[in-house]
Amino acid sequence: MDLFLRRIRPVFFWTHLVSGVLASLIIAVMSATGIPLAYEGEFINAFDPAAGAGPRPSVDVWGQGASSITFYRDAQRRPVVMKSGGQRFVVDDTGALEPAARAFRFIHLMEDWHRWLGLEGEGRKVGRALTGAANVIFLLLGLTGVVIWWPKKLKWPHFRAVLLFGRGLKGWRRDFNWHHVIGFWLAGVLVVVAATGVVISYQWAQDLVATSTGGKPTRGPPFPTPPVVDDAGPPLPFSTLLERAAAEVPNWDMMMLQVEMRGPPVPEGKRRAIAFNILEEGRAVPFARHLLALHPYTGETLSHVDFESASPTLRARMVLRFLHTGEIFGPAGQLIAVLACVGSLVLTWTGLTLSWHRFFGARRTRAARDEA
Repeated sequence: MDLFLRRIRPVFFWTHLVSGVLASLIIAVMSATGIPLAYEGEFINAFDPAAGAGPRPSVDVWGQGASSITFYRDAQRRPVVMKSGGQRFVVDDTGALEPAARAFRFIHLMEDWHRWLGLEGEGRKVGRALTGAANVIFLLLGLTGVVIWWPKKLKWPHFRAVLLFGRGLKGWRRDFNWHHVIGFWLAGVLVVVAATGVVISYQWAQDLVATSTGGKPTRGPPFPTPPVVDDAGPPLPFSTLLERAAAEVPNWDMMMLQVEMRGPPVPEGKRRAIAFNILEEGRAVPFARHLLALHPYTGETLSHVDFESASPTLRARMVLRFLHTGEIFGPAGQLIAVLACVGSLVLTWTGLTLSWHRFFGARRTRAARDEA
């Protein structure tokens, strides 16, 4: 075992060092933006002004022209309207649309940087490729780090140096200690975050999940596309469709009416059913999610998929999505995700300082010693 580690450790070490330095900036950006995104809903709730006590006009008055509308059972939370082009608005007590609060814009900015490094238009393909590559490298760092972490001598003082924070350490010795201790205690979480990030980033990883769960690889979002029906003019009022959806999931907590949906082109003379993305009250995502499709002219339920009735592939994709943010385990999982992001920032910084010391610090020390 010792001989194996001595031979393989240099390969893992240099792979770890070079890949970490190359991806350090992108990993730092994704870690920093991941902190507010882990508490996205809570952050928005804290800063979005509460709704007034008076009755708000019907959604049929202010909902026209929306691509999606999000409703909340909590009357203190105002509906959110999304327009084509990604513009977000909140609905005030008079039914007027006002630009989303700074909290919404801040979270949207964090999402842009987390997914595409803040790039727009065609540049998003480049940004997505870079963040995807950073996820792969981050996963590689976690796996190679386990081998590098293992002490050369199986004695408690050597394990203690990489398991517990040392006192009175300074300079590269402190960074070495922090890098190893934080890396060890967060290794499992960081590997999960990186691996789920790879699935989110790459089609081949999504295809692998589909194949391994007995499904067929598909392009686009994993959620079922609403059925297509004959186009017979204006659909039922939004308020009627909302009542039908609420009757279908009586204990709903959040409900998103999706007027425009991504998917294959619809034949002429046809239109898609009205889709609802609903979260149940009192359950953690993804177990709380319901995907509902209503007939736009009759309000009939055409499809209703919840976590229990979803295909194994869809369940796996939903679980992986919310493993990435920790939300699958509720507030405790979100806290762990935040700690992982903070730990990742510390690992990035200490990794860079240790690399600098290896290439330049030791040389300066020898030069100073020679001059003395």
